[in-house]
Amino acid sequence: MAQLDRAAYMRNAIYIAGWYTASTFLSIYNKQLFGDKYWNFKSPVGASALHNIIQFGLASLVIHVIAPHHFANFRSTFSFTDFQSGYLYYALPTAIGAAADVALSNTSLRYITLPAYIYVKNSTPIFVLLSSWALGLERITPRLIVIILVIFTGVCLAVKGEAVFTPYGMTLAFIASGFSGLRWSLTQLFMKWNARRGSSGGSALTTLYTFTPFMAIVLSMPR
Repeated sequence: MAQLDRAAYMRNAIYIAGWYTASTFLSIYNKQLFGDKYWNFKSPVGASALHNIIQFGLASLVIHVIAPHHFANFRSTFSFTDFQSGYLYYALPTAIGAAADVALSNTSLRYITLPAYIYVKNSTPIFVLLSSWALGLERITPRLIVIILVIFTGVCLAVKGEAVFTPYGMTLAFIASGFSGLRWSLTQLFMKWNARRGSSGGSALTTLYTFTPFMAIVLSMPR
């Protein structure tokens, strides 16, 4: 059991390191694309909708063409028109929360620097904790609070003196952090629901396949 635990810790450490690496490069790319001193793309929400369409296309390609046998159970049990299964109850709120997070985050990069953006977005674990507690997924313990505050304080100290921002941009980023925390908790609820159904839909790829169409629709709505 100890060996399995070590293997699980190592696997999770690799996943977390990969997520932070990808997230850092994505933030740099978004700043270059949307920042008013760089490419200054005027429609961050529209670009985010296009990104979700591309993600859905790539996920569909893998699920239906490249590895259909691996996803045979998911393909046989999931349908976008199967409203009776209850998936909309989980998929729609998650997609709306994720769309709000992405749209507000990308828009905020037009008004604040990347260090300021990182400063605010690293409050996300606090919102993850609060939303997980509100949804019954996690218990708030003193140890967990201390760990999150230490991480948040460390990041704040790292960017101290580097952040240039406007109140409007910081407000957008802060609200995005709240939606980010909510989306991850809702995603966990969705994956648990899939596990109870015995579906193979709990993977990251099938989660993208399920959510990204709704995210693209939400982001494409007239404002």
